[in-house]
Amino acid sequence: MTETTASKSEIIRQKLALDEEFRQYVKQHGFDAAEYFAPTPGSWYESYLNRRKELEAQLLKSVH
Repeated sequence: MTETTASKSEIIRQKLALDEEFRQYVKQHGFDAAEYFAPTPGSWYESYLNRRKELEAQLLKSVH
């Protein structure tokens, strides 16, 4: 496995773990659409969306 492939695999693994964390959060707390689309600074949703955006950017960067 090349370094790039390993890096992509790690990013995908982290994204899948984050997706599972989101599912568990929603299962426990319910889904709040208003908070999801306009998160309160410092909220769980803001943290989740920032982490997701960062992982997606890393993944896009790794394919180019």
